[in-house]
Amino acid sequence: AMRVAGLGNAAGVAAAAQAAALPLANGRAESIANALARAGVPLGAIQLSAEAQGQGGVAAVALIGINCQVVRARAVR
Repeated sequence: AMRVAGLGNAAGVAAAAQAAALPLANGRAESIANALARAGVPLGAIQLSAEAQGQGGVAAVALIGINCQVVRARAVR
């Protein structure tokens, strides 16, 4: 399975800032997942998540129980 996390650049830890950052995080995760799908990764093998804190997005693949980071992308919107 491949895990993709979009990160939302939250402006702070307040609930409103966290909530405002999630749409960006979701969009980043979806952008990375779509790029992986175009490269031949089945969509059913990609697990999406979104986090308010952080910048860009990360895709990781689990190989025999070991996580190896394979993609680090900074999405700009």
